Amino acid sequence: MAKKVIKSFALKDLKCSLPDSGQFPEKETGTSGKEYVGLPPYEYEPLKKSLQDKGYKPEDYDYIVATSDGKVLWGGRRVWLMQKDMGLDQDQMIDCEIWEKQDWLPLYVCASRFP
Repeated sequence: MAKKVIKSFALKDLKCSLPDSGQFPEKETGTSGKEYVGLPPYEYEPLKKSLQDKGYKPEDYDYIVATSDGKVLWGGRRVWLMQKDMGLDQDQMIDCEIWEKQDWLPLYVCASRFP
């Protein structure tokens, strides 16, 4: 991977794929009637407490990873908490590590080869 690139985004400009509830469905039924198993509920309290006590400290933990247009690749739960649950100023600037397709595509291809 190339040298780490950091870009600041207003919190409101980060786009994550989590539903508004913060939880993915535990089970869904597709249009064909096939039932799909989802994810168990995520326990947000430890992460929320850490953000409340310490703030967003990417240099101590990990950066939220996003594309240059603000699509969150990793760290969506932190973004969801800061956007939807913690009442933070949505104009607050958040430093993110930028990954473009050439950075994350090899990881995706590799992971997709293993069930």
